[in-house]
Amino acid sequence: MKISTRLSAMALLAGAMMSISAQAETQTSVFDFKNNPLGWPSATAVEFFDDPTAGNVPAEGYVVGDVTMTATNGNSNTYLRTGSYLIIDENGTITFKASDGRAITGIVFTDKSGKFMLTAEEGNGTLTDHTWTGNSTAVTLTSAVNDLATKTWLVDATVTTDEANADTYTPVEAPTVCDNIAAFIALEPGKSGKLMLNNARVGYVDWNSTYIEDETGAIELYKVRALQLTTGDVLNGSVVLKRSQLLIYDEQVEEEEPGREKPEAAADALTTADDLTITAGTPMPTVMTPAQLVDDANFSRLVKVENVTLTQPGRFAVLDVDGYLVNVRDMFFLGIDIPVDQPLKSVTGIYTWDGSKPAIYVTEVVDEATAITDVQAQPATDGNVYTITGINLGKVDLSTLPAGLYIRDGKKHLIR
Repeated sequence: MKISTRLSAMALLAGAMMSISAQAETQTSVFDFKNNPLGWPSATAVEFFDDPTAGNVPAEGYVVGDVTMTATNGNSNTYLRTGSYLIIDENGTITFKASDGRAITGIVFTDKSGKFMLTAEEGNGTLTDHTWTGNSTAVTLTSAVNDLATKTWLVDATVTTDEANADTYTPVEAPTVCDNIAAFIALEPGKSGKLMLNNARVGYVDWNSTYIEDETGAIELYKVRALQLTTGDVLNGSVVLKRSQLLIYDEQVEEEEPGREKPEAAADALTTADDLTITAGTPMPTVMTPAQLVDDANFSRLVKVENVTLTQPGRFAVLDVDGYLVNVRDMFFLGIDIPVDQPLKSVTGIYTWDGSKPAIYVTEVVDEATAITDVQAQPATDGNVYTITGINLGKVDLSTLPAGLYIRDGKKHLIR
């Protein structure tokens, strides 16, 4: 007969947070993220905004009683917010692992109201509402991607363990070795790969995105902050990343195109710069004609399109490629003027996807008539305030704006 024990106040004060009895087979461990009696590293929202690594779950994880909890980052970091909750961003995971000789039989979660997006691995248990049941030495849950609520915010998790009994847990598979970027792109989304880089180049680094390419292809690293790369860097060695994707709906194509995507990569638990050699270099765009440009294989590549004239039929300047429109935008907030209805010597930037259209996010524009590069080495300092989508609000007082992220003089400001 199994004996259930209860958490005592003395155990909390002692920091054990685990009900335990020398004879008990069943034990309960409570991960109290809100009150954090064990003093795990945490951060306020402002501290995390200033330093995206603040409050990160450490590599060794959190230990409560006979259970260890570790985490991997998804599209952003999984971190502990002071006095509030554990935030798990989309595609991020948490894993609870029992000590040797024991198995997890149940996990009950409490979330910040309406902020529960976890899904469980198949084959080792069942997640119903906020309760996981099964029998496994380790349980991994992923924060799913959803347009309305992309993060899971956990207040606490109560984990029940018992003596191990023929559990069917399969260890997480090792990352697949990918000899180049094309091989990494060929991975199934959600899989981790060890990407080998041979003189790969960094085309551009923005706030959330780093664009890298080699001779076989290009890919956007989304919120992979551990690498700390700089535009123009030359990369050799390897890095572990998780294959992710942006599915594409093209409003300019009438028929459906199932499976069309822009390949991306997110951080993995093993993502570090330890196995990379990073050498400073100069960005080297690929020169191509407009007809060559509009190929999905060019997504995330630094390109230079020569001898073109842009038009502005609507809100944005566009490059018209035989009726197929490519937005041309200063989405890196470099203060670049984008002339329309006049010949341009060249337009340089990252070819990417922007809403429901392809786009070039410019890094340089050269006027045909003057051959003077219309680009600033530093972001614009005109005092205007921009939304994160590039709308110019003029010289307004930031304190009067609604909550959100704004850009002024090349710096980002979070208004709460």
